[in-house]
Amino acid sequence: MNKVCYKFLQIICVCATTFIILSLAISKNTIKEIQYKNDEEINEVSIFQKIVIENDNPVKAQVKPKVEGKKETPPKSLQVASNIDTTNFQVLAVSSGTVSHYGHDCYGCTTGRTASGYYVGDGRLYYPDPTYGNVRIVAAGPEYSLGTILRLTNVEANPMIVIVLDRGGDIGAGRRYILDLLAESNAQAYQLGIRRDVKIEVLRSGY
Repeated sequence: MNKVCYKFLQIICVCATTFIILSLAISKNTIKEIQYKNDEEINEVSIFQKIVIENDNPVKAQVKPKVEGKKETPPKSLQVASNIDTTNFQVLAVSSGTVSHYGHDCYGCTTGRTASGYYVGDGRLYYPDPTYGNVRIVAAGPEYSLGTILRLTNVEANPMIVIVLDRGGDIGAGRRYILDLLAESNAQAYQLGIRRDVKIEVLRSGY
């Protein structure tokens, strides 16, 4: 009887041990599956957050690298006057008078275009003449045809070559000012003021 009980206890112990081992193995696999699923969920959340962040952030504009030592050349109409020797040009007429200044942004004075239709609304001061190069723009009375080239002395630069492309209400012979020289702005025009006893030589009449 004792032998039968001993055998029975051995069988029970073996079964219990086997059950415990199987339970541990199943639990371990279950834990791994849970961790795997959690890792997948975390990765999905991370990807979702990345997508949201990328969509929320504005697209940055591509900035072109700045090339050192390279300067952009301004349009011809914005460059300084050409250094053309005008001493040998025939002088058609000589006069003198007071020269004033005006800016393209002068309220009620200009619409951004000269009387000849040339655009000066961006602050340009010069006109590219095929013969005289880049010449300063000036307003004059009807005694000077549009396109007339003048050489001015005793003004900003000596001599200064200008072209008549504009008109003015108080500009011309017998008026307060004989010429009105275009400046970069109305503020600069006030700074430059007026120039008296300016010598005016006509080098070309009209275009």
